[in-house]
Amino acid sequence: MITGWKNSRHPIPTFTPRLPPRHCCGLALVVALFCLFYLFFTQNDSTETENSQPYHLPPRLPVLREVLKSDEWESDEGESVFKKNETKDVEVEAKKLLTSFAKTKLTKSTPMSGPMSGLKSESEANCSLKFLFADFHASKYGGGVGNFMFEWISFLGIAKTVNRIPALHVRNDMVALMLKWQKRFPNILDTTSIKLLRSEVDVEFPYSGCCRYKSPKKIYKKYANATNVFSRMVYMQSYFYFNTAFTRDELVDLLRFHDDDKKVARLELVEAKYNINSTHNVCVHIRRGDFVRSTLHQHSTEEFTAESIRFGVEYAKTQTNRTVTAVLLGNDLPWEKKLIQTLGDLPYPVLAAKQNPDHWPPHIDWIFAQIYCDTVILTASASTYGWWLGYLSRGDQVLYNAIYSKKNGVEREMDEEKFWPKHWQKIHQDAQTKKISIVKTTTMRTMRTTTTTTTTTKPKPKPKKRA
Repeated sequence: MITGWKNSRHPIPTFTPRLPPRHCCGLALVVALFCLFYLFFTQNDSTETENSQPYHLPPRLPVLREVLKSDEWESDEGESVFKKNETKDVEVEAKKLLTSFAKTKLTKSTPMSGPMSGLKSESEANCSLKFLFADFHASKYGGGVGNFMFEWISFLGIAKTVNRIPALHVRNDMVALMLKWQKRFPNILDTTSIKLLRSEVDVEFPYSGCCRYKSPKKIYKKYANATNVFSRMVYMQSYFYFNTAFTRDELVDLLRFHDDDKKVARLELVEAKYNINSTHNVCVHIRRGDFVRSTLHQHSTEEFTAESIRFGVEYAKTQTNRTVTAVLLGNDLPWEKKLIQTLGDLPYPVLAAKQNPDHWPPHIDWIFAQIYCDTVILTASASTYGWWLGYLSRGDQVLYNAIYSKKNGVEREMDEEKFWPKHWQKIHQDAQTKKISIVKTTTMRTMRTTTTTTTTTKPKPKPKKRA
């Protein structure tokens, strides 16, 4: 039997003979041949020539062998990677992939790099088949879909910026996680290679806070000649990591939603009688729940949210001649319905989108926003979920709360200019009049110092769970 494959990063097979003593000579010959074969196909990557094709798995094989053998599909945190009704379908699909792979004769000349169609650049030809491998902090340790998307898209952007092919080690449990997300985002692995990693250069990607930008070119410059580079990505919540590598249209295509999920967003969240297909929709994202308990992030408050609805509708009327409808998207439906009651009679409809987290995908509001939302208001603007809702929205017109942090909270780790896109507009509620207005960039620094408290010393932050 072959052992030693499951827990080792670079597994080395050991052979346990179960033959009678009289077959020892034959066994010794078999072992010798096996060792020669193994050494030939596991020689160090450094021996590869510049034009040779690395020996790695096909890009459409995002699954671990040991996962198929386990009784449950689970991540390290013990959280189910797939919903119960998905597990069997995924297992069947994965076994088909493995069966197909088993019939493929792999040689050193077999080209198996991930496809780069649609996202090619002039510098791609200079990659010389050099790879950037990564592991992901928030995605593996309890982060939500917003955290995952920042780490993943930033990783793709960094790889393209430094002229490397983004890759996952075939034995990394992130591969199983990516299979989960490929069920929701069919194109998400189209630019990524699943590669058998034999050796690599570990490069620390400096962490100075969840939402700050570090230049990838400076970090990886001295490793330009290494074939495989491995880094650990921690949050990576800055759109600067991908805004020059990809256009928004390219990312929207890469993050194309599954047709079944789009059907749910069209038919289930808002009743058809409101006919939001023909109206200009102001979508107000609300984050309560964990943000209320958080000591870092400012949650959606009743006062700000109510006034932002009024402001957003009046703002939208200056942008369109269509009828305006306000739609609340969030994670606390009872709170939203109560808020709507406090608004009283308004000359426009205010709707609370339905929620069904046990049966709908976690990013269902993103899909709704891409189909219907012309203007988006982020009332808890440090939410990464809300960030992607705004980024993927139909109108790409976003207003966000200038107050995003609680006292001594996430503002200590935030580079505001590199977190929110420049064409998004900050809005601020006056403490006296309670009215909301758009904040000019030139006055933002003064306003920020009067509305939030910052510390004079900034110790190096440790990675924490982000939203």
